[in-house]
Amino acid sequence: MVLYEGYLDVTVAYISGQIPAKPLPSDLLILPGTPSYTNAGLKEPSVLSIDKIMIIDKMKSEGIIGSADSDLKRKVNAKIAECLMFNDIPVI
Repeated sequence: MVLYEGYLDVTVAYISGQIPAKPLPSDLLILPGTPSYTNAGLKEPSVLSIDKIMIIDKMKSEGIIGSADSDLKRKVNAKIAECLMFNDIPVI
């Protein structure tokens, strides 16, 4: 999933159809029957791994499969903040 698109690179989080028996706290499940699943263009229940974020060359990306709706974006942002403990930092 593309988290940020820069001029030459994209920041992505890993998505897999291999859902672990015990998902990690950094995992976000995207399941059939939800609008987020349908809009994302996924073909099977999937897990988004926030602990597997990387930057890749934009030229190596394959293209768009689907899009994240506002609910999925909100969940991804919350999970990133939770995993990076941004929620614990006071706003100055």
